[in-house]
Amino acid sequence: MGDEKLNDFEGEQKEGIFRTVLLKLSGTVFRDSFDELVPKIREEVQEGVRFILIFGGGFLINKLWNDGGNSKRTMLDGFGVTDEGLLDEAVVPAYLDIRSRIESAFGDDVVVVDPESVECDYMGEEYGLVGGVRRADGVRLDSSITGFGFLGDVEGQKVNVNGDNLALGLMVQFLCEIDEVVFLTRTKGINTRPGGNVTHPKIELKEGDIWYPTLNVAQGMRLKLEVVQSMLGHVDRVLITNTDGFCSPDRGYGVGEGTLCFKG
Repeated sequence: MGDEKLNDFEGEQKEGIFRTVLLKLSGTVFRDSFDELVPKIREEVQEGVRFILIFGGGFLINKLWNDGGNSKRTMLDGFGVTDEGLLDEAVVPAYLDIRSRIESAFGDDVVVVDPESVECDYMGEEYGLVGGVRRADGVRLDSSITGFGFLGDVEGQKVNVNGDNLALGLMVQFLCEIDEVVFLTRTKGINTRPGGNVTHPKIELKEGDIWYPTLNVAQGMRLKLEVVQSMLGHVDRVLITNTDGFCSPDRGYGVGEGTLCFKG
């Protein structure tokens, strides 16, 4: 992406910081490639890059829940319906496990924001203890890496938060300071069906495209693209890639691994 900014806003920059990256990690990254990702993030921090690091945990939540002998999680519109049992037995333990890995990996360079500061509203009674993010209260990007996880707060009640929607809320809140938006997933980018083996290096998202057969993707990616399309109302481009693509010198130009999304 070079020195181009994603938008026309100029935020105040911490001394020594020349670029801010909003980086959302899917839960599978912590299973498959987190150890390979850490040196690249450390390298960019040393070069003056600041990160808003958002971590999901769907994979580990499912594993902990299933290992406890429970029935499969109920999904609704792509979100995991959450009750007190799931929250206590799987969501909170998964959050603490992944948060600990991040803090161990980056040491003093990272500050993970506590869930109590992530203000949410309930998404709806049918989803249970699932929150939609309003804002991160009182948070400033004073660290090289500011982390946010998949727990939030509704008037003192912990709630499960979808990582992609958390990324959207934080992008809007910190828009003036963000230069690059990247979603790290298990796949290289947007893969069309059948087979899922065709990765698009660039794609223009037009109104309605997400739900048409012309963009034939699985449900999980479709929901992610809804978030990306909302982001493209504020920024020029969003990259969806995997760890290899993030570490590539061609990142963000639409010629390396991954899919560079533009507003159509």
